[in-house]
Amino acid sequence: MILAAGLYMALLRKRALQRRYRRPGRAIRPDQALPVPIEHTLRVTGQPALPDVGRLDRLLWATMGVTQDSAEPRPPLVAVELDSTTAVLHFAEPVELPAPWAGSGVRWSAPLVAADELDQRLRGFRPYPFLATVGQDHDGHLWLVDLERTRRLVVTGEPAAIADFGRALTAELAINPWSEHVTPHLIGFDDAPGSLGIDTLIETHDLTTGDESRDGDADGADDRSPTGPGPTGWLSLITEFVRDAFDAEGDDREWFHAVITTRAGYEYPGLDDLASALLHHPGRPGAVVVVLDGQPAPEDVVADLRGGRVRILVSGIELDLVAVGLSEAELDAAAALVDLHADDALDDVPVPVPVDEAGHPALTDATGTPRSDTTRARPEDPDQPAGPASVLPASRAYYEATGVTSAEELDRIAPLTPPQAAGDLLARDPELDADVAEWFAQRLDRPRLKLLGPVSLRSGQMPEDAIRHKARLIEYAAYLWLHPHGVTGEALAEDMNVPADRVRKDILDLRKWLGSSTRTGELHIPTARKGQAFEQTGSKGYQIHDILVDTDLFLRLRTRAHARGADGTSDLRTALELVGGRPFDLLRRDGWDWLTGGERPDLMVEHAIVDTAHTVFLRAMADGDHDQARSACTTGLEAVPQDETLRLDLVQLDWAEGHLGRAERRLREDVFDRTDEGLVGIDIAERSREVLASKRNQWELRRPHRAPGDSPREDSTT
Repeated sequence: MILAAGLYMALLRKRALQRRYRRPGRAIRPDQALPVPIEHTLRVTGQPALPDVGRLDRLLWATMGVTQDSAEPRPPLVAVELDSTTAVLHFAEPVELPAPWAGSGVRWSAPLVAADELDQRLRGFRPYPFLATVGQDHDGHLWLVDLERTRRLVVTGEPAAIADFGRALTAELAINPWSEHVTPHLIGFDDAPGSLGIDTLIETHDLTTGDESRDGDADGADDRSPTGPGPTGWLSLITEFVRDAFDAEGDDREWFHAVITTRAGYEYPGLDDLASALLHHPGRPGAVVVVLDGQPAPEDVVADLRGGRVRILVSGIELDLVAVGLSEAELDAAAALVDLHADDALDDVPVPVPVDEAGHPALTDATGTPRSDTTRARPEDPDQPAGPASVLPASRAYYEATGVTSAEELDRIAPLTPPQAAGDLLARDPELDADVAEWFAQRLDRPRLKLLGPVSLRSGQMPEDAIRHKARLIEYAAYLWLHPHGVTGEALAEDMNVPADRVRKDILDLRKWLGSSTRTGELHIPTARKGQAFEQTGSKGYQIHDILVDTDLFLRLRTRAHARGADGTSDLRTALELVGGRPFDLLRRDGWDWLTGGERPDLMVEHAIVDTAHTVFLRAMADGDHDQARSACTTGLEAVPQDETLRLDLVQLDWAEGHLGRAERRLREDVFDRTDEGLVGIDIAERSREVLASKRNQWELRRPHRAPGDSPREDSTT
């Protein structure tokens, strides 16, 4: 649970940055194909646990009291016992803790929800950065051990279990929120990831030379890490760090180090010196050595792994638990998914163009924009209007002055659609107006599947025995809609992760719920032998027909807007009226695994929403319609809160309305000092830098643009 929550947070941070760095008319770089469905796993297990992990983090801070006095020693924590509602702390000796902790002696507890009442500004040094999950007891309680207290932990037992256990410890020390100042150093590992999140670098060290690599870069350097001269200088500096802490006042430390070695690295030069310094340290050493598959000495703490269980005795507390573990494939997949240190991790890419089963490209890309080979670029002369063939018909210079944009961006989101291409697009969708009117009508003639917000499905009377799995039926409907060429029962069972006989029963319930089309009299979900897929291929498959889906209407409206050119803005405004929050929100917890791979329609429609809102903003600002401009930005940010394009649009709007103080505050809070998903001190996006450079004189910025981490100047405007 703890690790899954940490990895899920790392994934949220990656997605936040990708959305923030994406430029209009481009797409987030797709994730590489992974051997295990790690994103789905993290959503299922990590997302529900994330709030409670954050609460535990705040409760641990609260053990130091209101003053967060780093000169005071930490209470001698040994282990944390965690169930679904309560955290229990087990100490090596009797302590006294402030509220909300209650108890006496060596055992104190607090409800996790008590963290919600704590001062959110309660921040000091991390009292227990080495807490890591070791296992689960027979009551289902998780147990975390403060590895720093063990000084040197030797893991013995079955080799495969030891390897899995070591990976789990490494990953937690790299990803847990309270471990943000811990650097794991790995010796003798062949399968170690280089990073597990935005701030996390795992250092690996060669057995023969001691050379260090960080995130696959032998020349990498980090001023938080003790990389010293000579092949084993890094280890001698950690030892010096530990010895210097002998006489340190209090328990605060600038950085922490976890040295984890395999059996092959047990003789690594300098490791014995570090272990000796740790074992003889009178207080808090700020480091730990973990030896996997080693030979324990009498003074070592031992974690013995046999039969899927771990037995460990720490400071008089004996634990016998089901052991944690992480396979090599799981660790590699998690590292690849959340890695932000790759050179291209935040680079956006061209929007993909869907192809049919015969390999023919669609007329539009995945966001509803006509293919680039069917459109023409805008005039090179910045003062020449684009004309009626573009949804933004004025000149580039005019939109750059009244809005926030560039030549390359305008060519992507508002190209010129030639008459032939426009005619082809309009001719293929004669029923769009009727479909849109029906969607907004009170009368329900056809089923309506909503994906632009919390997912939902409206249809006729639901069969009574299907009500209990309504959420799964909605997922089936979305899956079938997004697979228009039909899907076999076997493929559906695999993607939905249910038995084949369950698929047949669920499809039957969904078919009953949707009923027959009032327009054609045919079932919305034909039987497997009567659908178009069977007629065309002879293979039985499930399809869904003649329902209304808001994502479909949105993309069709966006496409028609481009076909109508200067007259298409009304279609874009109508498209934004379909948006009801974050697309594909409030999904069934155990489902939607299939959505995280392949073409990612959820991300594509996000891009379409933001680019549509940005286009409407540019047109509205050019027309002097500030209310419409603000409405478009608000709708787009409700769908994609991390987007930075629309935030800069709002800065321009504030400036245009004369609210200079508000513009500067928005720029500071929404661009320079943003903290999406806990991200702090991140470089602003390249597009934002370009905008700030081009708009600095127009916006009359009253303070210099500063790098993240610089102290913000007080805003003197009103």
